[in-house]
Amino acid sequence: MKNSLSLREMMFVARFVPVVLLVLMLLSSGCSSWWVTRGEFRDEISAIQKKLDFITEEQKQLQDVENAISNISKQLDYLTGSEEFVSNAEDLKSLQAQLLELKKLVEAKGELIEENSKVTQQLLAQLDDFANANLQGLQLNDEIKSELSTIQQKLDSLAEEQKRLQNIETSITSLSKQLEYLTGFEKLSVNIDDLKSLQEQLSDLKKMVEANGSNIEENNKLTGQIFEKLDNLVNTNIQQFFYEKEIKDLKSQLDILQKRYEKDYSYLDERISKIGDFAASNTSFVSIDFFLAEVADIRSRIGQKEIEAQNSDIITYIIQSGDTLWTIARAYGISVEELKKANPTIKDDIIYTGQEINIPVSLDSLLRSDTLQSHFGLTYNYEILIKAIVSPFGSYEKGYANPGIDLKVSPFTAIKAILPGHVVIAEKLNDEYGNTVIIDHGNGIRTVYGKLTNLMAKRGDFVRAGEIIGESSDATPNLHFEIWRNDIPVNPSEIFFENAGDFNVTMYTEWDDGKNPTSPSFKVTATGNYVKAYRTAAADPSIFPPGTVIYIPFFSNAPNKGFFIVEDTGSGIKGKRLDIYTHDINLASGFKEELLVYVVKRP
Repeated sequence: MKNSLSLREMMFVARFVPVVLLVLMLLSSGCSSWWVTRGEFRDEISAIQKKLDFITEEQKQLQDVENAISNISKQLDYLTGSEEFVSNAEDLKSLQAQLLELKKLVEAKGELIEENSKVTQQLLAQLDDFANANLQGLQLNDEIKSELSTIQQKLDSLAEEQKRLQNIETSITSLSKQLEYLTGFEKLSVNIDDLKSLQEQLSDLKKMVEANGSNIEENNKLTGQIFEKLDNLVNTNIQQFFYEKEIKDLKSQLDILQKRYEKDYSYLDERISKIGDFAASNTSFVSIDFFLAEVADIRSRIGQKEIEAQNSDIITYIIQSGDTLWTIARAYGISVEELKKANPTIKDDIIYTGQEINIPVSLDSLLRSDTLQSHFGLTYNYEILIKAIVSPFGSYEKGYANPGIDLKVSPFTAIKAILPGHVVIAEKLNDEYGNTVIIDHGNGIRTVYGKLTNLMAKRGDFVRAGEIIGESSDATPNLHFEIWRNDIPVNPSEIFFENAGDFNVTMYTEWDDGKNPTSPSFKVTATGNYVKAYRTAAADPSIFPPGTVIYIPFFSNAPNKGFFIVEDTGSGIKGKRLDIYTHDINLASGFKEELLVYVVKRP
């Protein structure tokens, strides 16, 4: 004999029994001679309470499921975000199928709860009408009134429960799509036994939803085991994959630089090897933060070297379809005669697609020092910059290094081209980039402006520096910007800010100056401000005067997005050295790095 009803039987009972009750109630309410005792009245209330208790039990089970799905989703984000991550297609398809079955069960539970709540609400209304019509001589005591009030409160909460059920269904759909993405890969880079164990536990999770009276403690234990396995998956396989992928990418970019310019980049090569060795021996979360910080600094340096390698006196440009001497000369602010003089081989003003010409202008001379404000509408205020940068260069929110920067600018800001050039793309690229404009500026430099709403440039246009090419939307972020040279991404800081070069960077705490904690000057900087983590930096005032805002790519993934304010000095802080304030004594005692630094704003 079964101890509980199946899902199909429950749904049948839920649909049929309340209808019979309603018919009986309606018949009874229309007959004034029908006599109902206090006991019968209490029985009706008891029946409704039981129905609500059933619904409440269903809600508890669904809460467990919701928590499980939320955590599974977070862990799968790590997998789907890594574009080269691969796994076994058949096993992942099985996981996907299990999630789809889970979704169907949740939908069925939702329908059951919704129908029960509606019927219960109708029963309660009919009971109230019946009481008013037939039990006028029967005084309801406080206990019955309290029970009726409790019933009403439970019913009021069911509307919110329906919204939560919809969220659960949406989450399962999202998980299924993520698994579908993973099934497109061929190899397995996770432990097969762990994956099969996860499949089994998802199957148990499905049974938990299907059961009517499952043990909550056992449910919590099961979901905890699922989370633990997914955590292990991320903390080992994904971290290792992450390290190897990024180190390989950095080495590839450095090899390109060395072959292209035949220069000695042994310092960068040693840095890459160093973090590679570190990653191979340490897989803690602390090491991930350090690894990403080192990679951010190295990526910025590689882009810096690529920009520095260009000819600073002229621009080399490859003629594209639709170009004319006049459009090129106009965009770069020179005359046609000056352009022809720089290119003696041009005869009769005739140029052809693919022809390489020299433009006698320096790109540096065309860049404005206030590019962020003049072209994107952002000021150089410390707080504003931190809020405006949603995703810095090299960050990994999406599972790969951001080749540019994502910004939150004022809605519908006019976005302007930072340099003159030929518009090679002006269309919607995909859902991530949205409406995008890509401009070829010559010297192998291209800029990308994504997430725009209105496009005001079209493919084939030759735009001038400062010309409006589109508008930002009202989303967040609403501007994505990239700069590339010869297929190597460049940190936009190279054009936004002033490159101050390498600095020896250490960290200090409030205890390092030997001040008494009771002293009024304890934790007070040389400028009179209190020290603040992820804000305060100490520098040689002859290099960076107090009030200077600086940017250090190494800290770009920190809460301050890499921005600091020079607020302090120190007897030992001379020349190209910086001391960064932190609360963490352990971090301060062992931190010493040679880092790339930019000047954002001088006082």
